[in-house]
Amino acid sequence: MYTLKIENTNGETFELSHDYENYYITDVQGLTPPATTINTAKAGIIDGTFFNSASVEERNIVITLVLNGDIEANRQKLYRIFPRKTPCTIYFKNANRDVKIKGYVETIECDPFVKREKAQISIICPRPYFEALATLYAELAAVLALFEFPFAIEEDHPIPFSEATDYPIAEIMDEGDAEAGCIISIEVNDTIQGIKIINTSTQQFFYLDSAFVDHDKITPGMYISRIDGDITSFDLRTRTPNGGDYMDNLTMHSVEHMFATYVRASEIADRVIYFGPMGCQTGFYLLVRNGDNDEVLAVVKETLQKVISHEGEVFGASQIECGNYKNLDITLAKEECRKYLEVLESYTPDFTYEV
Repeated sequence: MYTLKIENTNGETFELSHDYENYYITDVQGLTPPATTINTAKAGIIDGTFFNSASVEERNIVITLVLNGDIEANRQKLYRIFPRKTPCTIYFKNANRDVKIKGYVETIECDPFVKREKAQISIICPRPYFEALATLYAELAAVLALFEFPFAIEEDHPIPFSEATDYPIAEIMDEGDAEAGCIISIEVNDTIQGIKIINTSTQQFFYLDSAFVDHDKITPGMYISRIDGDITSFDLRTRTPNGGDYMDNLTMHSVEHMFATYVRASEIADRVIYFGPMGCQTGFYLLVRNGDNDEVLAVVKETLQKVISHEGEVFGASQIECGNYKNLDITLAKEECRKYLEVLESYTPDFTYEV
C-alpha cells in the first residue's frame, strides 16, 4: 500500500491514491532513480576514455489515472488544482519511505472522447532527490530500571534506583535521496574533553576540541583550557563563574592593555600567541606555543607584579593606539592583578579543572 499526495501552489493538498470514487491511479513513472549523465573524454591512442564528471538528470514523475464518478467535474478539478508551469510538492509514502519532492507541472492531458477516460499529469523535478519528511532522533544513553515495586531498603545497604548506561553507536537511516546533515546535541554533566564523532561507514571523523567544563566547579585559579598541537590555551580565571561578581568592561580593558604589553616583553615573548578577556567577564585567556606549565605560571606571576608596580598611565592610552582609549584606568588594572596574584600565591596550580 502507498499514499500519493500533491500540494499545489495555493497550499491545497490533493490525495490521488485513495479517492477511488473520483480517481484511480493506474501507473506512476519516475519514482525510481533517474538516469545519470557520464561525461568522458577521448585521449589520443589510449584505449577507452577518461572520466570527467557525472550528474544526475532531472526527475520526471508522470501520474496516469482513470477518472471516475462525475467525469467532467473531476477533469475540470484537475485543471484547476494543477495548472501548468506552477510549482507543486509531491508526497509519497509506503511501508519503507515517507518522502517529498518539489517540482513543476509540465502537462496535464486528458482524452474526453474515449469510453474510459484517463488523465496524465507530468511533473518536472529539477532537483531529482526525494527528501525524508521525518526528523530522526537517536538517543545514545538510557536509564535502566533496577527494581520494581514493592521493595524494601535496609538502612545500612542502600540500593540504586536506576543505572545510567551509554550506547556509543547509533544508526540513523535517512529515507530520502538528498544529502542531508544532522544536528548533534550533547548534554554534559561533568568535565569532559576530546569528543570524537566518526562516520563508521566512511571512517570520516571530526573532533570537538573544546573542553566541556562544569563551570559551577570552577574557582579562581590557573587552568589549561585546551591544547591544539603545540599551542596551549591557559585559563586565567580571576572571578568565580556565575558568582554574581564580574569584571566590568573598564577593568577588563585596562588589564588587557597592561598584561598584554608586559607579557609580550617577557622571556616567553616570542611564544605568546594571544592574550584577551573572556566574554563572561570572569577571566582571561593566554595562548602560548611550546609553553612549559610551570614556566608560564612564573611568567604570569611576574607579569602581574609588573602591572601592580607600574608607574604612569595605562599602556596604549591614546587615540592613535586604541579604539576606545578613554575607557582605561590604571587603578582598576592594578587592583584586579593584585587580587589575582594573591590567588596564585595561595596555592600550587595543577592546571586541571575539578571533576
